[in-house]
Amino acid sequence: MSTSNLVVRTYQAGDERLLTEIYNQYYGRYSGFTKRTTEEWLRSCKHRPGVEVRGILIAERRRDIVGYLVTGRVRPSDGQFVIYELCCIPSRDREGTIAALLDRAVEH
Repeated sequence: MSTSNLVVRTYQAGDERLLTEIYNQYYGRYSGFTKRTTEEWLRSCKHRPGVEVRGILIAERRRDIVGYLVTGRVRPSDGQFVIYELCCIPSRDREGTIAALLDRAVEH
């Protein structure tokens, strides 16, 4: 598992187009998959109740986005978080990317 040159940061406006592409690549191989639009990604992830921008984590390698994770609170009154979505570019060090995102989510 190589995490060299891998940086995890929070979501920034404009990331959604690439994140939607990654989602479509990652989940597109599954039966019943329906391609997601950028507007659907925003509704499902960024604008989901309980999700804050700091809970959308982006993995970059050499400034290229290679994966993301969306976490949020189920109920605002408790301290528990859940992972709503996690995916990465299938052909690029998937294990290292997912491990880095999960490590950062635990810190969050």
